[in-house]
Amino acid sequence: MKCPKCGAEVEDTARFCNRCGYPLTGAAKEKPKVRVVEGAKDAAPSDDIDAAVHKAAQERNADQTHPMPASDATYPQADAASGNDAATRIASGPMAKTVQVEEPPTQVMDYETYITAPATEAVFQPEEETDPSMGLDRIDAEDLGSDATATELEPLAVPAEDVPADGAPSDAQDLPASIPQEAPDDAQRRKRGRRTQAIIMAIAAAILACALGWYGYQQEWWGGVTVPDVTGMQVDEATRTLQDAGFAVDVQLSYVDSGDGYVLAMVTPAGGRMARGSTVSIDVGQLRTIPDVVGMAKDDAVAALAEIGASSFHYEYKNSSEAEDTVLAVNPAAGSTFSSSDTITLTLAQGYQVPDLIGMTESAAVAALKKAGLAANVVYVEAERMAGTVDSTDPAAGTAVSAGTTVTLNVAQGSDAEAASSLSNANHVADYFSATSQDVASFLEQQGYALVYGARDADGYAECTYTKEYAGTLAFTSHPHTKAQTSGSAEDVLSEGATIAGVQLTLDGADVGAGAVSQDGLSAVMGACGLSSAEATVSSSSSSSQGTTSADASSQTTDASKGASSSSSSSAAASDGSSSASNASSATAQGRSYICAAGESGDLVWTVLLYQQSGSSSVSVVVTCGPKDFYTGKGLSSMEEIARYAATTYLG
Repeated sequence: MKCPKCGAEVEDTARFCNRCGYPLTGAAKEKPKVRVVEGAKDAAPSDDIDAAVHKAAQERNADQTHPMPASDATYPQADAASGNDAATRIASGPMAKTVQVEEPPTQVMDYETYITAPATEAVFQPEEETDPSMGLDRIDAEDLGSDATATELEPLAVPAEDVPADGAPSDAQDLPASIPQEAPDDAQRRKRGRRTQAIIMAIAAAILACALGWYGYQQEWWGGVTVPDVTGMQVDEATRTLQDAGFAVDVQLSYVDSGDGYVLAMVTPAGGRMARGSTVSIDVGQLRTIPDVVGMAKDDAVAALAEIGASSFHYEYKNSSEAEDTVLAVNPAAGSTFSSSDTITLTLAQGYQVPDLIGMTESAAVAALKKAGLAANVVYVEAERMAGTVDSTDPAAGTAVSAGTTVTLNVAQGSDAEAASSLSNANHVADYFSATSQDVASFLEQQGYALVYGARDADGYAECTYTKEYAGTLAFTSHPHTKAQTSGSAEDVLSEGATIAGVQLTLDGADVGAGAVSQDGLSAVMGACGLSSAEATVSSSSSSSQGTTSADASSQTTDASKGASSSSSSSAAASDGSSSASNASSATAQGRSYICAAGESGDLVWTVLLYQQSGSSSVSVVVTCGPKDFYTGKGLSSMEEIARYAATTYLG
C-alpha cells in the first residue's frame, strides 16, 4: 500500500509510514500480544521464554518507525556502566500526540521486555489495533502472579507546543480532501432553537401587552377620561353631562346680548383626556343687566357700565344739591337687561342754574322752573315777541343759583291785534281750530318748536309733528288717539295751508303739575290746557267712583253756563259704571293705571288721559281735540264712550 501523505510504498500491515512517519489508519492489523502466565503446564525454560519475548518484540517493531524530535526525545540506551546491557529505559511521562518531524531521519527503536519473576508460560495472542497516536503497545501482565511485575512501555514524551490543539497533524492543509468534517453539534442546535423560541415568545408577549394596553386606553380603563364637548348646551344639561363623565364643573360667566344660560365655549378644551375628578371650566352666557349706579360719580358709573358691555351714553343734567356729576338717575333703570348697542342715559347732578326759557309759553316756563327746583314769578311786559311767551328771565339763563330761588319770567303782553289772536298758549289745543294753518305754523315757530315730521294723508289733511325742549310734543293729525310719528319727511304742510283735522299733545305730568294718576292730576292738566267742563271720566279704579269723579270734574269747571250739562253728564256716567269697570280691568291687566276724561268745547270734543306704567314713578299725559263728527262717524254717542275709546286706543 502507499502512504497517503508522501506516496511511499509501505507494508499492508504497517501502522506508520517508513518514510514520513504518517500514521496509517486504513488497514486493520492483528498484532501479537504477549501474556505470561505463571505456573502453566509444560512451561518452557525461562531462557526460551526470554528469547521468545525478545524475538516477538523485535518482530513487532521491525516494521514500525517513530519519528521523534532529536532535541526533546529520550532514547533508550544500554547502561554500560552498570553492565545491564539488557535493560531498556523509556522516557517518563505520557506521550500526548504523534507529530511529524521532517529532519533528522527517523530512527527505529527496539523494545525488550524483561520478566523479573519466573514464568511458566508465554502465550502470544492477536492484539487489537490501538490508536496510532499512542505510539507503542504494552505488555499485559494482568495474569502474572502476585510476585510478578509488569512493565508497561511508556510513550515517548513530545513537547506540548509541537502538538496541534485539535489533535490533527500540524500540516493540516495537506490532509486529503476526502476526510469528512465533523457535523454541527446537536446540543448547539437545540440551544439555538430554544433561544429563538424564547425570543419569539417574548415578542409575542410584548405585542399582546401593547394590544391590551391600547384596548384599555380606548375603553378609558387607564390614561384618564375624554372631556365631552358641551358647547351650545344649556348650563344645567352641560353640568350633568360633565359630572356623569366624572368631572367637577367650574362655571364662568360672560355677558351676552342673547343666549342667556347657554355654554359659549369650553375653557378646558374638549376631546382631551383628564383624570377623573378633575375640574372642567365652561364659559356660560349671561344677559347684561344695568347695575345700580345711582349716587356714583359720573366716571365710576361709566366704567361700571362699560365693564359689562355698554358703549353708548347720553347725559342729562339736573339741578341738585348733590355733588356735581353725581348720577341722579339711569335709564334703563337698575336691574333692567340691555344690549351692548343700547344707549344708556345718565342724569347727572349740577349746581342750580336758571334754564333757558326764552320763547316758551308762560305755562311751559313755569313748569320748567318747577322741574329745575326753582320758583316762578310772572311779569307781563311790552315786547316784540308773541304775546304769552317768555321774552326774558331774571336771573338770566345759565346763572348759578341756590335751590328754590325765584326766577322772574318776563312774558310778552303784545299789541291789541296780537291780543285778539286765538293763539296765545301752545298747550291750548282747542285754539288751533280757530286759526289758519299758516298762523299755526308761524305761532309754533315763534314759540321755538321744530318740525320733525310733515306730510298729508290720503284725504289731504295735515300729518305733522313739532317738538321743543322742556315742552310737550304737538301733532296735527286725523287720528289723534294713536301715537304720533316723529321721524320721516318734514314737509311744512301747515305753511302750505293743509287743513287741521285733529290735535294731539303729549306731556310729562310733572311739567303741568300732574304728579299722580288721580283726579287732582286730571284737573291740573285740564287747567294747563285751557279745558273745562269734563262730562265723563273713566279710570282703572272701581266703577263705583265714576259718578263722584264726574261730579268732581264738573265742580272744577269755570264756565257757569256748562253747569247743567255737567250735572246731567254725571248721572249718565254713573249709570254706565259697569263698562268703565270692564275697561279698567283690561288696562290693569296690561300693568297700567289710568284715568281719562272727555268733554265738549263748541263743535269740538277733547279728552285728557293720564297713565302710569307699573313700577314707574312718572306720569304721562295725552291731550286730544277734534271735531265731534270724528266720533259720531265711529258710532260713539256719549262722552263716557269717547273717554273709554281714547284710553283703550292709545294704550292699546
